[in-house]
Amino acid sequence: MRVVTTPHAASYADPLAVRAGEAVVPGERDPQAPGWIWCVDPRGKGGWTPEGWLARCADGWVAARDYDSRELSVAAGEVVEVLEEVAGWAWCRRTAGERGWVPVGKVGGGP
Repeated sequence: MRVVTTPHAASYADPLAVRAGEAVVPGERDPQAPGWIWCVDPRGKGGWTPEGWLARCADGWVAARDYDSRELSVAAGEVVEVLEEVAGWAWCRRTAGERGWVPVGKVGGGP
């Protein structure tokens, strides 16, 4: 468990969520967060996606694994569990079970 050191507000109200093998169209790379690329699904929903989580296929690109671009809005002092870290972001879980991305720099170090 880690303590949030700096508050974070989620940037997007309607995040991208795709299953492994689902088609996506990659677009621009994030100039402020290397390793992330904007992707759009067949329904037109977009979100920042780790570049390494995309796979090329005969028809274009697909998600290489299940992925959700949801961010967590968190307050300083809140306790979260970091489940995974990718390119400067941490996939976190609150004690109530809600999951989402928080910038690594806003979450304190591990035990």
